[in-house]
Amino acid sequence: MFYRVLKSFTTLTIILYVPVLLLVYAFLGEKCGIIFTESGEALFLITKNEFFYYFLFSFFLFHVIIYLYKKSSVTKNKDNSKPIFIWLQGMVLAINIFFILMTVFIGFANNAIDYTFESIKFIGYAGPAFIMIWLIAFPVFLLKKKTPEIQG
Repeated sequence: MFYRVLKSFTTLTIILYVPVLLLVYAFLGEKCGIIFTESGEALFLITKNEFFYYFLFSFFLFHVIIYLYKKSSVTKNKDNSKPIFIWLQGMVLAINIFFILMTVFIGFANNAIDYTFESIKFIGYAGPAFIMIWLIAFPVFLLKKKTPEIQG
């Protein structure tokens, strides 16, 4: 059940990523910064087309790798309710959220409207924080795998 909920949210984030990327792409200037200093100055600039294709390719490549891994694992283990599969599906969801937040962050940081870097900096930390929380949850999923369920 939990696996299906995570899979539904993962599918939703995949569907949501494309419009987010297109919207950010539409509002970018010809050059956009992707690495910033603490004060909000762009350290590394690329064209908006490079931004679009790099982010789209990274997102696509990540999902191809996950798909191939799942196909090779599922053929060996038919049960998707195992804690490791649930955790992996949650990790994919966390990374999808990371992609969405980083795309939104770059969009805000390069927008013509003058945002203060301090007001949007939390977006840059939210994605990695979510991934770290899910990584820390990994031992919990492993312990659950070793704990026998009580039938009653």
